[in-house]
Amino acid sequence: MFVRSLTTEPQCRWTSRRRGAIAGWVIVLFPVLLAALSLAVQAASFYHRRVELQNSADAAALAGLNALVPVDDTELFGAPAVPSTTRDAIFADARAVAHDYAGRNVFGGADPNLDTNPTNDPSGELVIGTINDPVETTPPGFVTDLTLNWSLYSPFVAGGAAFNTVDVAMQRQAFGALAPQDVFVRSRAFLDRDVVGFKVEGSSQTLAGPEPAIPVVPLALLTDYSTLLPGVANPLSWEFNIIGRNGLDVYKFDAAGNPIGPVLPPADGIPEMIVTITGLSTDNGHLTAIPNTNTVSQAISQITTGITASQLAAYDPINHQLTLANGPANEVSVTRLAPNPLGTDFTDLRNALVAIKGQRRVWMLNDNTLPLGTVHVVGFVAARVMDANVSTVISGGVPIPAVVVVLQPTMMLTSTAVTDYTRRNLGPRTVFGVNSIYNPYIARTRVLR
Repeated sequence: MFVRSLTTEPQCRWTSRRRGAIAGWVIVLFPVLLAALSLAVQAASFYHRRVELQNSADAAALAGLNALVPVDDTELFGAPAVPSTTRDAIFADARAVAHDYAGRNVFGGADPNLDTNPTNDPSGELVIGTINDPVETTPPGFVTDLTLNWSLYSPFVAGGAAFNTVDVAMQRQAFGALAPQDVFVRSRAFLDRDVVGFKVEGSSQTLAGPEPAIPVVPLALLTDYSTLLPGVANPLSWEFNIIGRNGLDVYKFDAAGNPIGPVLPPADGIPEMIVTITGLSTDNGHLTAIPNTNTVSQAISQITTGITASQLAAYDPINHQLTLANGPANEVSVTRLAPNPLGTDFTDLRNALVAIKGQRRVWMLNDNTLPLGTVHVVGFVAARVMDANVSTVISGGVPIPAVVVVLQPTMMLTSTAVTDYTRRNLGPRTVFGVNSIYNPYIARTRVLR
């Protein structure tokens, strides 16, 4: 018993002292640990709220930006200069749509409290304007003067602007007991119009069909990029008929959005281009082969399905895209196809074009500078088919079959567009009368933060 007391009693006293010391430290450190835990929870909550608010800002900016591309083409193409009332109505719609989307992703039921900023104050929470390129390397930077004329063919012209940007800033008041913080986010959505080509983005389904596709019609239209002066430009070219507004104006859309015509001019104020396809080198429209090993029937089917991902892979095994070459000329060559006048090619071509009446599509531009059998693509435009018919034309005193198509210009957004603003000023070519890449008809949306 004596030995047991010598070995256990001191140990018990030491254990008690150790436990007491630990308990004391726990009492001292508990508030610190609690504060640290509270800060961690608050930081996580702050991050969560910031992500949600950023989603709201992104959605608002993108929705407002989409509203700057009108569904009704007459708003921007129906007059040489967009009337101020039309311009202001588009801006009002963009603000209303942006405000609506800002409130669709909020936390705690909080009102987005987004100032629609009708005066377009540059320091406001919702600002519409124009920037020259996605990194604003070219002056004058972010232009927010909404009294300027709407310019289709250049981001900045004297007294005009392209109106291609929506800037949204959102904030929530401070929260958190230990370290109150405001939640602040900004999102800038930009219409990127420096289009150099098209590529299927992942598994995006851009057209109705069995596989993803780009909305490019395998038809190349004549371009005369050297001049826009009426009477000097080629009268069969896009520039003469559409940009120079020398084309017909005898078609329009009815109340249901279906193209009708011809009617007595002016139908809707939008000029139209008549494209003739016979298979001859003198045509102002050429059926093309993408990939270069395809047939006329496959090209005709691409009019309704678009150029599919597998066809792009066959055409360009490395990048799987249709793009202008990265060089000083900004161009690409493709094979020209000639429909067979003895078969059903012309009827099939007409039927395929009728099937996409009124739908927005991308068309290639051809400058006719390459040898017979080749199409020299130097750019892209967007247009709707208003009408298409099988007809005949006289060539060398001989009637030959032809498909005659009536096209109207349109504006379209597509995630399949490939853009590169650094190539805008390359080469001597000036498509649309401005720098060679900027595209007034086609764009993709980008979020810039």
